[in-house]
Amino acid sequence: MTTDSALPPRVMFPSVMADLSYSLLPAAPAPAKLAIAPATTISSTFLTAKRIIDVVLSTLMLLVLLPFMLVIALAIMLTSRGPVLLVQDRVGLRGEPLGMLKFRTMIDGAHEMRDEIIGRPDEGILDRYRDDPRITPVGRVLRRWSLDELPQLLNVLGGSMSLVGPRPILPEEVALLSPIDHRRHAVKPGITGLWQVRGRKTVTWDDRMVLDHAYLDECSVRLDSAILVRTLGAVVHGVGAY
Repeated sequence: MTTDSALPPRVMFPSVMADLSYSLLPAAPAPAKLAIAPATTISSTFLTAKRIIDVVLSTLMLLVLLPFMLVIALAIMLTSRGPVLLVQDRVGLRGEPLGMLKFRTMIDGAHEMRDEIIGRPDEGILDRYRDDPRITPVGRVLRRWSLDELPQLLNVLGGSMSLVGPRPILPEEVALLSPIDHRRHAVKPGITGLWQVRGRKTVTWDDRMVLDHAYLDECSVRLDSAILVRTLGAVVHGVGAY
């Protein structure tokens, strides 16, 4: 049985569901061992079922959470200057531009300071994320409980995102992808995914790419359901939520 601290000595995941009884999803293999994978073919049956689930669940969640989202919007409005919602430029399906919705958790104009404060995804990026001075007090609470992501339910309902999938990257991060890593754009980006249930920002860039490949190798309604269940625990524990 693999553990979170021991990486399995395999080139690729034999199955991301294999360790379901222990931690739901296995740890990522070493990125250097990732083999070149063939072109991705996703079942049309799976994509249809995935879309139906996305529409049903996102609609139900929006109906239930709308009053709470209005309270969040009011808290942001009363405690800091700037818009309540942000439309962030991300990379979506087939590499096309995606306007991803989020509650604002930073000071107004924070995007212009990103390169100076966060920089490239090197070994020190985790500390820079944790100590980011751009985050507002209300924003820290929202990030801790992943509440800033709730507006993305509208992206899901509109069809530009899915509940589960590779997390959408920033346009400036595209240059960091190897040719094979563009395979991650074969499916819609997700609100949650293997990054999120393995530690969010504590997962290294290379391991994120490996996990994206693992998701594409094993994508199924069963795997999506498992990730959604595991996401609840990840939110409660808050690992990497800053």
